[in-house]
Amino acid sequence: MRHIQLLASISLISQLCFGQEFNFQLYFEDAVGTKDTLTLGYDTTATYSIDNSFNETNIYSIPFNNSFEVRTSDGLQESNVLPTFYTKKQIVSNPCKTTKPNWVQLDIKCNNFPIVVKWDKTLFQNSCRLKTYITDWITGDVSPPYPRTNTFLGQSDSIVFQTHQRTLEYLNNNDTIKVFYISIGDGVPALIGSTKESKRQIRHKVFPNPASNIIQIQLDNENLIIKSIEIFDLYGQKHLTTDKNNVSLNNLPEGFYFYKIFFSNNRIESGKITKNNSR
Repeated sequence: MRHIQLLASISLISQLCFGQEFNFQLYFEDAVGTKDTLTLGYDTTATYSIDNSFNETNIYSIPFNNSFEVRTSDGLQESNVLPTFYTKKQIVSNPCKTTKPNWVQLDIKCNNFPIVVKWDKTLFQNSCRLKTYITDWITGDVSPPYPRTNTFLGQSDSIVFQTHQRTLEYLNNNDTIKVFYISIGDGVPALIGSTKESKRQIRHKVFPNPASNIIQIQLDNENLIIKSIEIFDLYGQKHLTTDKNNVSLNNLPEGFYFYKIFFSNNRIESGKITKNNSR
């Protein structure tokens, strides 16, 4: 009896120390059959840094594998922010309990493209996970320099990433690291505006974009009334809220930002802007 109680206690301690509300695996394979795996997931108590409570380990000091390796990081290559940590397991905040987008950067060293990524799509059928989204381009309304490759994890069980001359990348100890992204949870793809239908429905224009200090929101329907505008970064941190058509970006650092426009008739539109001080 004591032995059973001891095992139960060890199991409970392990769950408390390393368990999370949800996790899943992404399985990567390059063109010559080399494989790697990442573990991602979410929990209410998770942060966007290394969480020892979820058995996340910072492997920043360890060089990438010679031919093929996949890691997640806190990098933000969209804004030329290099990683301060790498890990093979990343747990983010619970998408059911926050409106923040859970973007995770995937940092890949690969000498043999294309890469096939697979997962269990049956894990993404509930409302919190249905629109978990993987992509090779995260720049919103800015057109990519090549055909965008992306999919919802609840609709497909795999994706193939080709190499592109202008894929976002950076150097790490002379290794070229390609950058891809995954958003965990619901709501983020609505900000991307990737379908023709969503673009036809947009009733506003933002200019200038890129901008250095002020952007203007112009509506094509005089009956639309802006209730509020929110601007937040790719990690979901809200930077400002206003109800004005002219929005000051003076206090924002350079980089890419999402915005959401809330109208008095409950309509919501969204998009992306770039803060560039040289403009």
